[in-house]
Amino acid sequence: MIKISLLITTYNDPIRLEKTLTHYLTHRPQPHEILICDDGSKADTKNLVDSFIRKSKTPMIHVYQEDHGWDVSGIRNLGAIQSSGDYLIITDGDCVPHPRFISDHLEAAETGYFVFGSRAHVLKEHIGGFSTRPDVRFQYIFGKKMANRRVAIRNPFEKPLIRDRSAFSTIEPLASLCIGCNFAMWKRDLLAVNGFEENFRAWAPEDAECAARMLNVGLKLKKYRQKCMVYHLDHGNNSTPSPEKYKYCEVSLLSGKIETDNGIKQHLAGSKASTTAP
Repeated sequence: MIKISLLITTYNDPIRLEKTLTHYLTHRPQPHEILICDDGSKADTKNLVDSFIRKSKTPMIHVYQEDHGWDVSGIRNLGAIQSSGDYLIITDGDCVPHPRFISDHLEAAETGYFVFGSRAHVLKEHIGGFSTRPDVRFQYIFGKKMANRRVAIRNPFEKPLIRDRSAFSTIEPLASLCIGCNFAMWKRDLLAVNGFEENFRAWAPEDAECAARMLNVGLKLKKYRQKCMVYHLDHGNNSTPSPEKYKYCEVSLLSGKIETDNGIKQHLAGSKASTTAP
């Protein structure tokens, strides 16, 4: 049996995190462990996580780093370092999993591949009553309380879209498939590319940049639209990375780059680079 480490990133959002963790505790199968990767939240998040640690039958670890500004790549790398599983599923604390989320990712796990799932959006004004209980879920889908509803209904027969490095001559088609809150890979493969790029210190397509290096090392991408699903509890604000950040990611793709210069190895050595990506 594959040992899955579930990494859940969060930052000062205990309301959404509580709903997300509550759903994971009911999952079958359970992951080997759950790591809450906390990018410097205040005490209310720690108190919440501590309460879940006490009641969870699955080992749960609070991985914390001080708040020095946006550093989702850093906290994901730190979570990967502290994980003990063979296979990593990376998601966010504001993304409620479909009941088959873990089992779908287990089915999708295959040597030589990394996986991106999909994400539907629960509209901000409706997040309070949301649950993945079938009657509630379908009420939200057909009651138009979600955006991106076409990926909100699981298709158990879906076959993934599979792409290798030759499919991408620019970063945009790759970025359209990448979703950092629903990203899974073998831990050894993430280590082989030195993890996520920690030079990104503002919201950026760090998922696509990491995927570009995974493709460059010879791995293939699997993309599911209606399996491996999560429901994002929207905040009501939509950010778009700058063209300069996409260009930075494209350079990684086209140059054949494999390892980032500022990732897991530098994190372990305590020598994170001081430069930042555009």
